[in-house]
Amino acid sequence: MLDIRQGSAIRDIVVIGGSAGAVNPLKFLLTQLPSDFAAAVFCIIHVPSHRESLLPEVLDWHAPLPIAWAWDRAPIEPGRVYLGPPDCHLVLTPHGTRLTNGPRENWARPAIDVLFRSAAVAFADKVTGIVLSGYLGDGAGGLAAIKQRGGITVVQDPAEAQADAMPRAALLASKVDYCLPIREIAQRLPEIIRDPGGAVMPVPKDMEIELDIAMGGPSGAERLRQIGEPATFTCPECQGVLTEVRGAKPLRFRCQIGHAFTADSLLESQDDRVDKAAKIALRLVEEHVELLARMARDARHKGRHGAGRTFDERASEYREAADVLRGALYEKEVEVPVESEAE
Repeated sequence: MLDIRQGSAIRDIVVIGGSAGAVNPLKFLLTQLPSDFAAAVFCIIHVPSHRESLLPEVLDWHAPLPIAWAWDRAPIEPGRVYLGPPDCHLVLTPHGTRLTNGPRENWARPAIDVLFRSAAVAFADKVTGIVLSGYLGDGAGGLAAIKQRGGITVVQDPAEAQADAMPRAALLASKVDYCLPIREIAQRLPEIIRDPGGAVMPVPKDMEIELDIAMGGPSGAERLRQIGEPATFTCPECQGVLTEVRGAKPLRFRCQIGHAFTADSLLESQDDRVDKAAKIALRLVEEHVELLARMARDARHKGRHGAGRTFDERASEYREAADVLRGALYEKEVEVPVESEAE
């Protein structure tokens, strides 16, 4: 069992998070660690919850440290790698790990922010946090929490990341200690965990509340008022009212069920809903065009040529509207996420 010593010279908790494009960098990093690595390593990679994942087998190739899914109430031991299992949040406590089915954050469970936030609360300056390749902003707020509590923060250089959104979001959310290519992270990590870093700061109340919500604690309106103010947006998962988390970096929202979203995750969800609504509107307009064309043909067949021209004119107007909708939907440049190698 790990000896918990606040202010220890060894930062013996390493937490790593990534998504699309993160498996290969993580695999490389783990294969480069020495067999006597002095820290326990915890990793979250976004993997689908609906099918079996082979992530431990993928990462275990030539890795000197044992790698396995984390389990509930596992002791924290240096020289081991613990992976966050699909569909469970991985939470660190001074007494070991906890697996919870708390609300998803940024559509993810396990969520990187939950792991990072729990490490920051439980171990303060003993933590080194690393954000790897991925889309959107999961991990940025958690890395800022680690920095706030005196831990060391590391981000994969966005220039080499397959998906640079997560590294860039982390760099914007707080002053990161190291931004390096994965090869340099691997080389310097044994040195980095001995970095004296900054002073240990008290645990902010909002950090405690959000961690408790991830553990299944209450998240109703009264409690959310302690960490933010109601926003004029609805939760894309449950349609409840969202609260803007006060002072959060990056900008973040949470609903009364407990679902949490960074602004970019929420925007992507709204984009998806707008696209769906636009496709429904396009289908209805095209049906309207077809119906008016048939009405025009029927009117001319019955000798009502003036009515036929009117129907044709209306069909032409709707056809122009359909062309505009179609252009907005299908002619814009779309960035298609590349699936993680773990999927």
